[in-house]
Amino acid sequence: MKNLFKKLAFFVVIVGVFVLGYMSGFAQKLQPQEISERKDTLFTNMPREYFDVSPFSPSDEYDVTDRVEIGGLPTKEITLSSYSNKKYPFVEPPSFPGKEPFYLEPADVDGDGNKEKIILTWTNLLYSRPNKLQIVKGEQVVFEVTDLPRVWFEQSESHKGFYIGNEIGDNKDCCYAGNRLVRFILESGEFKPVWEQKIMYLRIRR
Repeated sequence: MKNLFKKLAFFVVIVGVFVLGYMSGFAQKLQPQEISERKDTLFTNMPREYFDVSPFSPSDEYDVTDRVEIGGLPTKEITLSSYSNKKYPFVEPPSFPGKEPFYLEPADVDGDGNKEKIILTWTNLLYSRPNKLQIVKGEQVVFEVTDLPRVWFEQSESHKGFYIGNEIGDNKDCCYAGNRLVRFILESGEFKPVWEQKIMYLRIRR
């Protein structure tokens, strides 16, 4: 009987090793061997003609395609810091030729049934897109994001908070490598970030 148990135990060990080895090899086959990762940027060595690339190339070494996106999982590590819940009287933002304020569709961000104004403006005219966002309730600014080029706003379906997004890249206004999305919810009278997600674009080596 002892010999039988020993033989069964040996058989189980052999089968387990075989299964682990097979699954490891199978997983390796599923991984995209021609894509490598460096910091927050994803590269491929596949030919450039395989992709529709952006006309704005960030480097002499590679091009970018936004048709291939690799999404990271939401994380509590928040890198967006240029936001404020400080309340102050709203003043109509200045208007410049070709860079007038954008008044987005009003949204209820605090769940009280009333919609707030969402405004995108410029504080730096060298940027090609707005770099400031304000949320105005009544006649007061209740939330704002400043110095965040290519910023945008998304309404939450729950009407208790919102999403702030922006394009991220090698510099503040060009050659972007992907998008960042941050979820804000209302807690104790303030809008606080609770998670952040980065969606990176694929880069094609020349």
